[in-house]
Amino acid sequence: MNKPLITIGITAYNAQDTIERAIRSALAQDWENKEILIVDDSSTDKTRETIENVTKGHKSVRLIRHENNIGAAGARNTILKEAKGDFIAFFDDDDESLPQRICTQYKTITEYEKKHRADLILCYASGERLYPNNYRKPLEAIGSRAPPPDGPGLADRILFYGGDPECFYGSGTPTCSLMAQRKAFKKIGTFDQDFRRVEDLDFAVRASLLGAHFIGCPEKLFIQHATEASDKSHDKNLEAELKLVEKNRSYLEKKNRYVYAREWPKIRAAHFKKDYSTFVLTLAKLWFKHPFTVTKHLLATGPARLSHERKMNKLSPDAKLHILVCCRAIHNMAGGVERMAGALMNEMSDRGHKVSLMTLDAENAQSFYALSPAIKWHKIAIGDPERKATIKEMLQRALKVRKTINAANPDIIIGFQDGPYLSTRVYTLGMGYPIILAERNAPTRYDFIQSGKYRQWIYQTFRFARAITIQCESYRNIYPEYLRKKMVTIPNPVFPAQKENLNWKKEKKILLSIGRLEYQKNYGVLIEAFAQIADDCPDWTLRIIGEGKERQKLEKQAKDLKIENRLEMPGTTSDPGSEYAQSSLFVLSSLWEGFPNVMAEAMAHGVPCSGFQGCAGVSDLIKEGYNGKLATGNNNAKTLSTTLKELMSDTDQLRKMGKNASESVKEYKPVKIYDLWENLFRETAKK
Repeated sequence: MNKPLITIGITAYNAQDTIERAIRSALAQDWENKEILIVDDSSTDKTRETIENVTKGHKSVRLIRHENNIGAAGARNTILKEAKGDFIAFFDDDDESLPQRICTQYKTITEYEKKHRADLILCYASGERLYPNNYRKPLEAIGSRAPPPDGPGLADRILFYGGDPECFYGSGTPTCSLMAQRKAFKKIGTFDQDFRRVEDLDFAVRASLLGAHFIGCPEKLFIQHATEASDKSHDKNLEAELKLVEKNRSYLEKKNRYVYAREWPKIRAAHFKKDYSTFVLTLAKLWFKHPFTVTKHLLATGPARLSHERKMNKLSPDAKLHILVCCRAIHNMAGGVERMAGALMNEMSDRGHKVSLMTLDAENAQSFYALSPAIKWHKIAIGDPERKATIKEMLQRALKVRKTINAANPDIIIGFQDGPYLSTRVYTLGMGYPIILAERNAPTRYDFIQSGKYRQWIYQTFRFARAITIQCESYRNIYPEYLRKKMVTIPNPVFPAQKENLNWKKEKKILLSIGRLEYQKNYGVLIEAFAQIADDCPDWTLRIIGEGKERQKLEKQAKDLKIENRLEMPGTTSDPGSEYAQSSLFVLSSLWEGFPNVMAEAMAHGVPCSGFQGCAGVSDLIKEGYNGKLATGNNNAKTLSTTLKELMSDTDQLRKMGKNASESVKEYKPVKIYDLWENLFRETAKK
């Protein structure tokens, strides 16, 4: 028996990059008696030239070109009008059908027709959708599991999620997987050209109301390549869905489901657009009218939708990101937070990522540390970052921050320290952006600051971070257990010393410390400790590099202790390497740290270190007796002076510890640390 002629119809519009794949899959079908109709819907790119090149010499192919673009429905109608086959199958211009698709669908239709004596059959192919990140979503065909739907049940399913719960509706009714006999298309009619989107749903609703049988092939027969196009916007899709509802209004009113059918597409569109206020308000109103149906609908589709979106939006290993870094203010600040934020931004920019910075700084603010010119700095410039904002300023900041972030549309936001994280989290409520909290201090700092009494409330806000970075693994167990799974340990990078700063001839014995002249660094205790041993170590000088609010207080303390001639406080420096090179011993008297950059850098320069055993961060870097020594307790001038005197009195010990110090920080190589950050960004962005 001769096999019937089957028409393969392909509609194309501005598909120069994908149409060749679709045509070649049509040509490769193992059904010999076929014709291929390609309708170019007035493409403005090189689609037509590509089609002509690919089909040259293939007599089974006909190209029809529209003078004006009339949309997918109109292009499919052209195929229905021009087709000569007894069966018609539709292929999309960006999909790939496997060679056995036509044979399989033909066999499925004829066997079902013979068995059920049905004369209106639509057959859909199963397949998969391939996303740019290589995520593959299975697309099980409607009716590919028993029992297949027939009659008005599918119309109910499409319009208001009704239908027969016993039937299998699969992945719906996409025309790109449809095949049917010519007589079925004649009975149902053409595609409605008033629809630029969801024309396949309209066609399926009409077929359903005519009593059509919807059957499917369980085998994977096509690969749908996910693409973005101008006619796939959420607003256009919503407009088309509402038009479909209005077209079927009388039917829906008889079912008492008109309002439901009209409002649900609005809820779905609000979700896709991240318009959460509209989403919640519309959902709540519909729930009060149809509580059982809405609850059932949400439970049936919500978890699967969220799981799918997480997989769909998961970034591929080589994807480039847009990273937005949020700091409170960085104008002329030379602290560790500002230095690390700048270094991280510069590195991510060098790796090809788009990087933006947002701070509360004024428009004329300047960064102390150099930033790549590729980094866009958004300065909110409302109020003074150095003082508490008024309610009016907070509202103004919120509006500007939301506008700024919405325009930037980053893949990931990182808040440096809990303050910028929390304000950004609050200001962006409902916008759906994933935010990483980059903690730059040990949790023990709450033992020393006024807001520490609220730490449990502060920790509760950390729940809303997508991830939390800590700088030392020892910090994890200090936090509440409910936060620990979110935590990722990423120390700071430690850069190797410049060659010119190694083997520096030390002309005098310098006890060095670098940091802001502020409460945390606790320099008053260091000055007191040094004063206690100054007479015993007459050839040593205490040198403190940094600037801050406590300068006058510290200078007065040194004068009162009569060591002002043994103390050097030259201010900040843009060349800390030369300071390390000249020093013989480094000390931090801090009450707490995060990751003590300056101590790690001193070690990289071969300088042994000291600090308090009770200071988180310091005790994580110093290995007792190997690269330095720890003073017992914390904030104790006596124990610190004893430890310093022991080190300063033994030159051989200092030299040995210095060699060990440079070895001990090699595990913090910058490339390794930046890889950890980049991996975290990829794993967290738009999950």
